[in-house]
Amino acid sequence: MFKNMKVGVKLGLGFGLVLLLLVIIAAIGVTRAMAINEKVDVVATDAWPKVEKVQEGMGAVYRLAIFSREMLVANTPEKIAQSKAKIMEERAQIGKIWEGLAPTIQSPKGKELVQAVLDSRVHYVEVQNQMIAMVEQGKKDEAEALMFGEFTTVAATYRTNITALIKFQSDKMEATSKEAEVVVEDAKMMLISLGVIALILGVLIAWMITRNLLTQLGR
Repeated sequence: MFKNMKVGVKLGLGFGLVLLLLVIIAAIGVTRAMAINEKVDVVATDAWPKVEKVQEGMGAVYRLAIFSREMLVANTPEKIAQSKAKIMEERAQIGKIWEGLAPTIQSPKGKELVQAVLDSRVHYVEVQNQMIAMVEQGKKDEAEALMFGEFTTVAATYRTNITALIKFQSDKMEATSKEAEVVVEDAKMMLISLGVIALILGVLIAWMITRNLLTQLGR
């Protein structure tokens, strides 16, 4: 059948097949690029902002510890009031951070870790309020004992839970980045393979057409 075809038809079929392969290569390239973009978008707009939020919360917790110690050593009502104001302001900022973060966490493990942070925060605030009340009442010795006792313990638990959440979100971000790398490698290998196939087919088709033409001309 191929031998009886006209030259124009043979050339059209040959180059058409090569062009079809090129279209397939282009389509695969586009779809893979979209997949890569999706992974990068997850890292840039979801995973990394969450890590930043949790780290911001951790920084606020450390500042709360500093303000608590400031309040403990304050020697005038004015200084005590100033330290308390700093504590309340920082608490409000932390509250906004956790309130904004919690709804964005969708995985069961992530929700569990967020809840652990929120629960430990409740205990932390309760003990801190006790310490604040003691300082305001002039019970410095009791407040100091509370700070370096129970308050230190609940603060450590609070920070531990935040650290676990940071690690979880960081691991998710790293996993997404690795998935993007895999997509890139797969796309590269597939495009190279299809490119080689297109080249081989192009050469083979050209050879077959040339051979057939020479046979016809030599009749």
